[in-house]
Amino acid sequence: MTKRILALLIISVMLLSVVACGNGGNADTTPAVTDDVTNAPDTTPTTTGIYDTLKNDIYLDDMEFNVHLSGNSKHTPDDFTVKDSGTVMDEAVFQKNSVMAEKYGVILTAENTFAAASTAESMMRRNDTAGENDYELCILGGYSCSTLATEGILYDLSEMTNINLKNSWWDQTAIRDLSIANSMFFITGDLSTAIDDFTFCVLFNKNLYKDKVTDGTDLYKLVEEGKWTLDELIRISSLVSEDLNGDDIMDSRDQYGAIIWDDELLATMKAGGGKIAKVNEEGFIELTMYNERNDAIVNQFVNFGNSKYAINFQHMTGGVQWFDMFTNGQGLFMMTMFNECHRFRDMETDYGILPQPRYTVDQEWYSPIAPWHSAFICVPDVCSDPETVSAVIELLGYHSQEILTPAYYDKTLNGTYIRDDQSKISLDIIFNNRIYDVGHLYKISNHQENITNLLRNNNPTGLSKLYTAYQRASSVAINKLNSNIEKLKTDY
Repeated sequence: MTKRILALLIISVMLLSVVACGNGGNADTTPAVTDDVTNAPDTTPTTTGIYDTLKNDIYLDDMEFNVHLSGNSKHTPDDFTVKDSGTVMDEAVFQKNSVMAEKYGVILTAENTFAAASTAESMMRRNDTAGENDYELCILGGYSCSTLATEGILYDLSEMTNINLKNSWWDQTAIRDLSIANSMFFITGDLSTAIDDFTFCVLFNKNLYKDKVTDGTDLYKLVEEGKWTLDELIRISSLVSEDLNGDDIMDSRDQYGAIIWDDELLATMKAGGGKIAKVNEEGFIELTMYNERNDAIVNQFVNFGNSKYAINFQHMTGGVQWFDMFTNGQGLFMMTMFNECHRFRDMETDYGILPQPRYTVDQEWYSPIAPWHSAFICVPDVCSDPETVSAVIELLGYHSQEILTPAYYDKTLNGTYIRDDQSKISLDIIFNNRIYDVGHLYKISNHQENITNLLRNNNPTGLSKLYTAYQRASSVAINKLNSNIEKLKTDY
């Protein structure tokens, strides 16, 4: 026990005293034409540089460190359980777990309730009421995290002694976009690949592109030159639309320029620099859903999504699955997430990967996530030993940056997700320019559903009406949320 206390004292002193800088994380956070994504705090990542010393000075005597993983998607990555599959990711998890056990005496165990986010929420509430501490670390669905944070069930990570949120293994953009009243209740970074998997991307069928797009357009060059825009997506998609069976009914048995889904409307608005809400310079949430730019993006994408050039696979008829449509060459573009790329691993036709298109060429790249599918890192508020737990979390972040993240890129680059070197440019853009919408994650006035319904109901001009109808209710909800989180800060 004396050795453990001494080790933790060393951690605290070193974390509080060292000052160093470095790269890593999502460093490209330059503001765009619109100000929906900007915030005041300096989120330049640093690296404390303590770990060469720390790894020799801490040993926790075979401490069992329990992790609970959950989320709405049954495909949420488990970066803690070794599956003996022989894959590059499985080998990385084994290596990371072994380092934690051998160097620090930390034995990682994991349980999951994937596709049952409500089960995890109920478990967290029960534990909080009982004051029980079943799990040291949780990776939970984004909506679960925001709900539990406002209920005071999650620990403020910024108050954990041995977590330095400026370290490069923490996603600096998430800190900028999701830190409210200087509190950080859930985060992402190298410790988990869940956010990587649930980041939006656009696939394109190379054979169909070669057959249908004969004007010399080079998609990869458009991306490289920053000219891959919503206008280009729509223009190129308009070249690919055909009633394949001649029955005068456009359904899943026919061919389209783009296969889309409901969430793509908000993803496209965010890629254009818009958000439902943002954290302002004072550190509090403000509504940003309506401006002329967002209105124009919504109008354009709703019209496109309901045209003959696109099919929404969540509401289509005809009996062909959306992934089979793409595999069969019935869709030029597939607007999706990285997590779904595994479906095309055995696809005979080559495909490429592009980022979510910009709205204009003079803006920065913005890479949105899918909040319903997302999973973030958090710690239960009933944590009985925050000093030790935070030390282990920092060590996990550090070694995951060394081991897990390179393996994820290796998996992604070597045939699991992409099949050509040119797609590497897209990967860099996608993963280096990720953004988070605090208004979406906290479901302010249910606007994530309200705006999505504009696509579903073919209502291209409805954004302004939504804003007017819900402006007062949204203001009340935001003020209450800001106040609740500010009050939670005083509890620490």
